[in-house]
Amino acid sequence: MNFREIFRARRMKVMELIEEDSVLLSDPAHIYYMTGLQAALESSEHALIRSGPIFLGLSRNGSMFLLAGRSSLVNPFWGDELIFDSRTLFEGNLYTYEDYEISQRVVAPLDFVAEELGEVMEEMRSRRGFELKRLGIEEWHLQQGIADRLKTEFPTITLSGISSALRKMRLTKDQLEIERISEGIGRLRTVLESAISLASVGETEVGLLERLTSSFRERYGVESPLLGGILSGRRTLEVVGKATTKKLERREPVILDLQTRVDGYWARASATIRVEGKAGDGEEKLEALLNRLLDAGGVALVQGQTAAGVFRVVSDEMKKAGMVRGLIHEAGHGIGLAPREAPYLFPASAEKIEQGMVCVLTVGNYESPPTSLRSSACYAVGKDRATRL
Repeated sequence: MNFREIFRARRMKVMELIEEDSVLLSDPAHIYYMTGLQAALESSEHALIRSGPIFLGLSRNGSMFLLAGRSSLVNPFWGDELIFDSRTLFEGNLYTYEDYEISQRVVAPLDFVAEELGEVMEEMRSRRGFELKRLGIEEWHLQQGIADRLKTEFPTITLSGISSALRKMRLTKDQLEIERISEGIGRLRTVLESAISLASVGETEVGLLERLTSSFRERYGVESPLLGGILSGRRTLEVVGKATTKKLERREPVILDLQTRVDGYWARASATIRVEGKAGDGEEKLEALLNRLLDAGGVALVQGQTAAGVFRVVSDEMKKAGMVRGLIHEAGHGIGLAPREAPYLFPASAEKIEQGMVCVLTVGNYESPPTSLRSSACYAVGKDRATRL
């Protein structure tokens, strides 16, 4: 897989979706999305935690620049060498500003950052032909002080929001994104399987989560996050919640709803286990039922279907299976750079399903503690059908 070509295609696509001459991105997640620079999304262990803004500029003529606080890319206590090679990881012009000087500052003032950005953009205009007539910005994210400074520095510039175009792009996932989400799903399946043997009578919900987290990090690295909630026994009636010091009791249900992130992309998986349950206690039939309910929703995940339509299919199938209330929460949601993304599968949603979307479907029954359950599966929407990841 040619990563450079993938990121180049994303940058070309956003320029096709907008009318502006150039773009200034300020959300670190979107900078990562357009470049693959881990330094934009999260700091390296060799760098300080990013304390200042980071900017990515894109222009129709192909010129591109990145401006970041130096502490995002180098640790002054380790040395003065950048922690990545800009020639191999970034195709544009790389600029840094001093955001951490032990004798002067630990956070760069906004006016200072705005001045640095103005100088970089002027240099890019004069040397690289970076267009500064119509500039698209992330209107919900760019600090007003930065926007005001740009208008002062470039009196003829017109600023306009492009957040809707970015949201539209992120609705569908390319192969690289699907692979990273799939890797996360695989990791979560492993930890959910291990929960069966780790859930013992007398263990607390918090203790179980700690043991799962420890096992997860031993297998996938200390940087791998494992987040989510655990509900057991009567607490399953709460539907959602964090782990507590409640002790697990024999044969009671334990709902695990877990998340992790792989190279910037989130994955989510949920399952229900029984504390010290025995094989043959009806678990196989229950698992088959849950898979049938989830796959019914997967069949409905086709291009042109509405999010509300998917919800109705899943909820109606649950009622046919004897779960009289049907779904009492959403049927699922999209997933990607954020743990929850569009489309949101609610009964009142008019959002349309599109080819390339990746959705987590969830079924759950919370009528009484003995029968409480939740399970989920992740699907990639294809041309004619959705594929379970």
